Amino acid sequence: MNVGSTAVEVDACISEFADQAVGPVSFQIGWGETVALVGPSGSGKSTVFRWLRGELKPSFGRAALMGTELGGLSVRKRSKFVQENLSGVDQSPLLLPELDVLENTALPLMLDGVRADSAFDQAKLTLKEVGLGELASRDLRTLSGGQSQRVAVARALVRPAGVVLADEPTAALDRANADRVGRLLVDQVSTNPHRALLLATHDLAVAALCDRVVDLAMVPSLR
Repeated sequence: MNVGSTAVEVDACISEFADQAVGPVSFQIGWGETVALVGPSGSGKSTVFRWLRGELKPSFGRAALMGTELGGLSVRKRSKFVQENLSGVDQSPLLLPELDVLENTALPLMLDGVRADSAFDQAKLTLKEVGLGELASRDLRTLSGGQSQRVAVARALVRPAGVVLADEPTAALDRANADRVGRLLVDQVSTNPHRALLLATHDLAVAALCDRVVDLAMVPSLR
């Protein structure tokens, strides 16, 4: 991992669609930084995430993770880069029900080829960091919504380094759990100089936890 490069770079990116245009959007995220992406529905939050994942090439501008424009890579190379360097937390936890809490958390490491015992040891530490150490052996069906989302956060943070893209991770949670999940994400990234966080949210209280806020409602419209 090239932690010497900027973690996230979006430079004057624009995408034009049949009925709207998104951009120009520009911002950077350094290592150890947390940035909230806010704006009303349809303002382009999902488009920014698609630029960064390489799922959509901007019509103009540059979108890069760790100096790499994923939209210019082959499907195989992009998939490998994402697996090794990018973690995600979505509105739904997207956990695997056939695995318990510990196995779900360790899964990214095991996909990276880490030995099972080492992966489980790291997963246990990460679960403790998010306050779920005592639930490692639990069946997912016994968890509350807030607990399930914290498992998803632990899975995103189980690698010691990388970029975390969190897309409305607190939208389905009550106020107390939203604050807890948001603070867990921000605290775990801001104390690690090898991580960076971009968090898309409608929740201004969660956005305020981040170092900076990028408001897409302030981006001048092209149409």
